[in-house]
Amino acid sequence: MVLDAQASGKEALGYSRGGLTSKISVCCDSKGRPLSLLPGKSTRNDSTVMEMSVDAIRVPRRGRGRPKKRPRSMNLDKGYSYPKCRKALRKRGSSANIPERAAFVRATSHC
Repeated sequence: MVLDAQASGKEALGYSRGGLTSKISVCCDSKGRPLSLLPGKSTRNDSTVMEMSVDAIRVPRRGRGRPKKRPRSMNLDKGYSYPKCRKALRKRGSSANIPERAAFVRATSHC
């Protein structure tokens, strides 16, 4: 699945200061082995493609049976520290370890 190319029928390229570039969203297991790879435009925010990259995970089982699709837990960086991302992971039954963004912590601590 190609994130932006599927919708537009073009390559997954975006413009940045350096010219045409692309970004690959990768979900890895705890040993660093890739579980899903999704190319997309470099200008697209990581949090907007998080659900698609989690949905692309397919880990085949040994022998017979359906592939595993839902990670038990995920460690993500601050780029995914949005309520939308946390809600999507809870909906899939995954726990999340995501550090809070400094701006979000400051905004909520003054209340």
